[in-house]
Amino acid sequence: GSTSGITQVTGTANVFVGHAADGAAGNTNTVAIGQNAKSTASSNVVVGQGASDAGFSNVVALGQGATANAANQVVIGSGVSVTATADIPVTNYINVNIGGTVYKLLLG
Repeated sequence: GSTSGITQVTGTANVFVGHAADGAAGNTNTVAIGQNAKSTASSNVVVGQGASDAGFSNVVALGQGATANAANQVVIGSGVSVTATADIPVTNYINVNIGGTVYKLLLG
């Protein structure tokens, strides 16, 4: 998209897709996909409009406005896109290991 990667004047192995998707000079191994998605540190994947690593490394941020608040973090969703909870029996789920803790994610 227009102006994607505009500040990425140095660095290697980076991908920016979407209007104003960008990083910071010197970044390596980053992916930013979506309008205004920003990866300003190295070794990150940010996907979604306005998603950001907030300057932290080793981050995966998925969803509109998803923003990391620490290094080595997986962020799914944000206050902009609320994920609801409900007290229902879970019969269809997938085990997901995040940072060594296994969570059951509801499939349907």
